[in-house]
Parts: sequence; structure tokens; C-alpha cells
Amino acid sequence: MPEAWRLRPTVIGGETAPDDYVVVDAGGRPIGRIQLIHMAGDRAVWEWSVGLPNPRAPSGEADSLAAAKAAFHDGWTQFAAAIGEIRLARAFAGLAAVHARGYGG
Repeated sequence: MPEAWRLRPTVIGGETAPDDYVVVDAGGRPIGRIQLIHMAGDRAVWEWSVGLPNPRAPSGEADSLAAAKAAFHDGWTQFAAAIGEIRLARAFAGLAAVHARGYGG
């Protein structure tokens, strides 16, 4: 994951959950989520998703946090290149409008 990106704990209703993270960009904007969705014996299942309003936003599963970060990186890079700067700016504007109304924290 690029140095400009970081993970911060997801907060829902004032509570945080272990192994649940919001991916934020260098400007502090949320761009996705990575979370441990379940353990099956010794096998972990991590879910990752780009969290911008666009039907082409990628998502997937991985077997470790490191693998989920790498998959998110690849998914984000391809997504951003495919939709271009103008659509990406519109997606961020749409997300900011949702947050301004008090949703999607």
C-alpha cells in the first residue's frame, strides 16, 4: 500500500471493531475498507472494497491483511485509471455530499 495511504479503525456508532479498517488517502479522504469477515479454522477471510459511489468500484477477498492491502492497491490503481480524474473527482464530491448530510461517517 502506498505510503500516502493509511488504515484507520472503522468507527460505527462510536464503537470500533478489531480488524476493521477504513482506507484513507493522503488528504484524509476515505477511499475504501478492509475488514476481517471471518475465521475458518486457521484460515482468515479478509474483505476489501473501494468505497466510492461507482458501479465499477472493485472489491474482493484475501487470506491475510497484507494480501488484502495489496489487492486493494491493485484494485484502486486500476479503478482510478479506468474512470479518470473527472469521474474520480465527481465520486469524491458525491461522497462528501453524503457525509455532509450526516451519513457514511
